[in-house]
Amino acid sequence: MGCSFASDVPASVHRGTATRLPFPDGYFDAVVTDPPYYDAVPYADLSDFFYVWLRRTVGHLYPEHFRTPLTPKGQEAVQNPVRHGGDNEKAKRFFEEMMGEAFREMHRVLKPEGKATVVFAHKSTEAWETLISALIGAGFQVEASWPLQTEMQTRLRARGSAALASSTFLSCTKRVGQGTVGLFAQVREEMQKTIQPRLEEFWDSGIRAADFFMAAIGPGLEAFSRYDEVRRADGRRVEVGEFLDEVRKIVLEFALERVLGAEAEAGAVDGPTQFALLTLWAYGLEAPSDEARKIAQSTGVSLPELGSLVRVEGEKTRIQKARERLSRFSLKSPHGCSPPYPPDA
Repeated sequence: MGCSFASDVPASVHRGTATRLPFPDGYFDAVVTDPPYYDAVPYADLSDFFYVWLRRTVGHLYPEHFRTPLTPKGQEAVQNPVRHGGDNEKAKRFFEEMMGEAFREMHRVLKPEGKATVVFAHKSTEAWETLISALIGAGFQVEASWPLQTEMQTRLRARGSAALASSTFLSCTKRVGQGTVGLFAQVREEMQKTIQPRLEEFWDSGIRAADFFMAAIGPGLEAFSRYDEVRRADGRRVEVGEFLDEVRKIVLEFALERVLGAEAEAGAVDGPTQFALLTLWAYGLEAPSDEARKIAQSTGVSLPELGSLVRVEGEKTRIQKARERLSRFSLKSPHGCSPPYPPDA
């Protein structure tokens, strides 16, 4: 059953940059944006496939939009080291600056009581750290959030990988007051109260793996983003990365209890086993190395201490199957045969 909508008000379409919007202060009731996903998708490069044909067919009708042979890419908000001489740090700083400028403009054109919705999806903690820092720095606070399944399970990117199936929708408002400071102990308690019941909902809704971790960021932000900054009792500022670490700890504790049941509460499972279970549950056999390192820290171990259980290969960390671990040490049974593990053990 389909729906159709009609309006006497014509749509107004503008082409430009999100860092300099052609609208006065407090102009919009709502802003909805699906910002660039850090280093995940080079949209401008992908759009060239369509651009060249559009330029040939309708370029003469809109010459102001088709002046260049390919799409302009110099000011695209994406972390792409190729555009910065291969310098990844420079590309990272460029992306952070662009996101900050865009969110400040969004804040400027939004009415005081307006609503802003931001859609985001990324497995990298760094990507979320950049987004959150830009949002809070621009003066926004998260009022509500929810993960929605936005990706096809049959798409090529999802086959044989731990690709995200959902995107997180953050509903934001302008933060009231300036220079507000929250105490970390109180903020963490608020985060616990906000996140725990939402994790129950997410679990009952069938959200699992990497999506479960990402889904918890929004509820945590509802407490953390109420303040311009959060400080510890000794005055040290709590950075966004530390906030994400706290969210991860809360999620891992919840997930471990659900996966192991009473054994998790009794502490009957050692750190390496907890790491293996949580990593397999969240990412499968292969996880981003940074995420694997943080999961290991949360279970009281480090990646080097895990020995043959893991193989670190640059940005990827792989959990070794029993057969792979044995092959590294050429272990054989007393009869000269390898132990009878099944091929997928």
